[in-house]
Amino acid sequence: KANSEGLNEVKGNGGSYFPVTAVQNWCMQSMRIQNGIFILGLVSMVFSGDFEIAYDRILYFDFDRLDLKLGPLAFGFDLPANETRVGKKRPFFVFLYADDEVCIARGRGGGIAVWKKVDRQYREDEGVYV
Repeated sequence: KANSEGLNEVKGNGGSYFPVTAVQNWCMQSMRIQNGIFILGLVSMVFSGDFEIAYDRILYFDFDRLDLKLGPLAFGFDLPANETRVGKKRPFFVFLYADDEVCIARGRGGGIAVWKKVDRQYREDEGVYV
């Protein structure tokens, strides 16, 4: 909990870290977002769905598909529609800062997300979205 009392009021045991590659990908042409976790180019779990940007700083999204890969085995399926998550009830990020290399946003739950642009060579090396 953070409030006007400052950082002294932030409680909790902190987060945990697990060494995986996590990548989000937005395509402005198709208006689709992908959120994936990739392990050594062999295992992946990718959620994808539609997104929209409102007021030039809010990214609303909802996932409608899950694709899984384990070595040479790959399969995916459509996720059931969630009729309660429409319009402003969808998950979202409010952009706080963005330039050509970095994007910082606050999520619907209050957490801060930081993204760094990665080039094609990185994606090929990590087996991410190639």
